[in-house]
Amino acid sequence: FGWNRKRRKLRDKAGLPFESAGGSVSLEEDGTPNLFSLTSGANYVPSEEALKQSLEIQAEGNTQAENGLFREALKRWERALDLTPERAVLHELKAQVLLEMDAVWQAVRSAKKATEFDPEWSEGFITLGRAHFNYGEPELAAENFQRALQLDACNSIAQEELDTVRLYILRRKELADKGEIVTGTRFSVLTPAHQVEHGQPEQPPLSGNAA
Repeated sequence: FGWNRKRRKLRDKAGLPFESAGGSVSLEEDGTPNLFSLTSGANYVPSEEALKQSLEIQAEGNTQAENGLFREALKRWERALDLTPERAVLHELKAQVLLEMDAVWQAVRSAKKATEFDPEWSEGFITLGRAHFNYGEPELAAENFQRALQLDACNSIAQEELDTVRLYILRRKELADKGEIVTGTRFSVLTPAHQVEHGQPEQPPLSGNAA
C-alpha cells in the first residue's frame, strides 16, 4: 500500500515487539501487576481475570501477526476486545494489520479509537497518521504526526514520517500549480525502497492516477 510497500515489523505498545504480552507493567506495593498500567485507557480498569485473559489472547494474536496470519490475528484481538474493549493497544494493533491488508478506512477507524482511549500515547497517533496518509489525507496525517511529537518530542519515527508527509504535500502543490494532477483527493505514492529499486529519485513522487 501507499505508505510502505516493504512491510515493517508491526509495533506493539510503546514500541515493544509482539512477543510482549502488552505494554509496560508497573507493580503494586505487594508486587502484583497494576491493572491500570495495563489498560492503555484513561478511565477503564477491567477485572483482573478479564485483563489476564485479554493479555493471553493478545499475545496469541501478536504471534499470528508476526507470522503474517493477519486475519487470525484480527480474530484474536477481537476476542481480547470483547473482554477489555477500551484497551487502546488492541485497537492500534488492529489498525496496523488492517493497513497491511489494505483495509485502509477500517484502519483509520481503529487507530482513531486507540487515540480516543489513550490520548497521551504517541504510538497511537503515529499509526493514525499512517492510516490517514494511506487513505489519501496527508494533511490529517501531518496533524497526527505532530501530535505524536508533542507527546514524545524525541520520537524519531514520528519526525521522519512528518517530514515525508510535508514533502509529499509540497510536491503535490507544485504539481497542482503546474496542472499535472487530475481531479481527485487520493494519489498513489511510491516508497523510497520502491523508487531505488526502479532507479527513481529518493523522494515521494505523485501519480496522476486517483487511488
